[in-house]
Amino acid sequence: MPVQLFEADRIATGTLCGARERISDTVNRVASLRLVDVTITDLESQSASTVPASEVPLDQVLLIIPGDRPAAERRIWTRRRYVEIAMGEFAVFGDLHAPAAADPIANLHRRPAFVPLTNATIVVAANGASLAATPAVIVNTASATSIRDAGHDRDRRPFAPR
Repeated sequence: MPVQLFEADRIATGTLCGARERISDTVNRVASLRLVDVTITDLESQSASTVPASEVPLDQVLLIIPGDRPAAERRIWTRRRYVEIAMGEFAVFGDLHAPAAADPIANLHRRPAFVPLTNATIVVAANGASLAATPAVIVNTASATSIRDAGHDRDRRPFAPR
């Protein structure tokens, strides 16, 4: 499965080895991800290098963009809340999900560190420049500096789901 792993100073793009379940489940039960055919892009210089394989510790990962969404039968249907999650150099806007009877933001403290957002936009926190618009992103909430309801910003977001 193709993935992009955002760290504080770089983005690793490659193919995830051995993924047999939803990536959001995998990252909450392992300490690192093994990628092959990896391109590493330095965020400051924008220089890129390639390596055949890389083991990436998940405690350094802020965001994960999976290359594919899970098949419909593997998705869990939930209640949504449009949120902004800030971490390091990034801010992410997207739909946070929770069980139908729970408030998605209030429920976060009961969840594992990595949580998916759908219909998401990743921006540079300092200037608001859009880095990526994606149907799904997995956010390391343990690295978050703030999480807020952004429902009033929904109409201004740069990504409109299809």
